[in-house]
Amino acid sequence: AFQAYSTPVMGQTPAFLFMIAVTIAGMTLAVMHNAVSISFLAVLGGLLTPVLVSTGQDSRDVLFAYLLVLNLGVIGVAFFRGWRLLDTLAMAGTFILYAAWFARFYKPETLGPALAWLAAFYVAYLVLPFVYHLARKQPVTVERFLMAIANAAFCASYAWYMLRTDQLFVM
Repeated sequence: AFQAYSTPVMGQTPAFLFMIAVTIAGMTLAVMHNAVSISFLAVLGGLLTPVLVSTGQDSRDVLFAYLLVLNLGVIGVAFFRGWRLLDTLAMAGTFILYAAWFARFYKPETLGPALAWLAAFYVAYLVLPFVYHLARKQPVTVERFLMAIANAAFCASYAWYMLRTDQLFVM
């Protein structure tokens, strides 16, 4: 309704809110019916929401706040239901959207907020693999450990790039 027509049927904000509602409904149905396939589709829809309602403007804080809330919801559902692949999908989608924002909008003067959001995603996905296994008193699996390593590698590489000396003094 927002992107498909030359004259949008509705504005960006209502379209964004409707898409959030659809994601929440999908996750609720998935939990109620114990259907991981529905949750997978809901998370994909949730990750596509900012892409589908984008205007091409830099809305860094709105995008990353939305992603953080989406990720926390996915982490909660994945923890509650034990759907381990769901949080991996959310992490990969978040990193893809962060990388896309970075490639298009990052400037050295946005270093502080870019690092802060990167740190928020890092902490969420650093804690996740270990808390799940500690709470359930199970050993950490190789997959969870690899997820933590992938998280650290992604975040460290972007932080390194942003903090390089030649990046800090570009005019």
